[in-house]
Amino acid sequence: MTDSKRHLLICSCDDTMPLDGGAVRRGCGGQPTTATELCRAELDRFRSIAAGDTPLTVGCTQEEALFSDVAAESGRADPIQFVNIRESAGWSSEAAQAGPKMAALLAAAAEPAPSVPIVNLESSGVILICGRDEVAVEAFLDRRIPFTGIPDTISKVLASTPETHPATIAEVLDADLEARERARAITASGKVQRVD
Repeated sequence: MTDSKRHLLICSCDDTMPLDGGAVRRGCGGQPTTATELCRAELDRFRSIAAGDTPLTVGCTQEEALFSDVAAESGRADPIQFVNIRESAGWSSEAAQAGPKMAALLAAAAEPAPSVPIVNLESSGVILICGRDEVAVEAFLDRRIPFTGIPDTISKVLASTPETHPATIAEVLDADLEARERARAITASGKVQRVD
């Protein structure tokens, strides 16, 4: 269930799909605002709602850029969550019964995304060759290196590979092969911590 203070905007996309505001209300809490042409004829309505500081979820991803621009022009500083209820629920052979699914999609969009660890890699080259990534992942799946050994292997390959500027497909394939061979040597050498 979403925060009852969250404003939910759902649109029938010019009556191309049914909206079950009751199902959305029961599934998400609070009263959703329904529209028919939120991105066109009712854009001023969106502008007015977006100008507020209430948490906002919009059931449309196709016009996300337009809505984001209009919200910024109206002075909105808080982010807006967007969710695709049209292709994910409303445009289906079971659209008349899709209200609960729309509610679930809207509620899920309001949930904070879990944090994902980030590994910074630097390259002073022009391109990154994917072959070494595959070799490192394969070594992980074979339990020869830990998960954290994947970026470590990639970093070591980047550090040991001279910068090149391939001009042909053949040169790109050669660089890919060289990167794979370097990654295999690194994962086999024990220079990356092995899984016990």
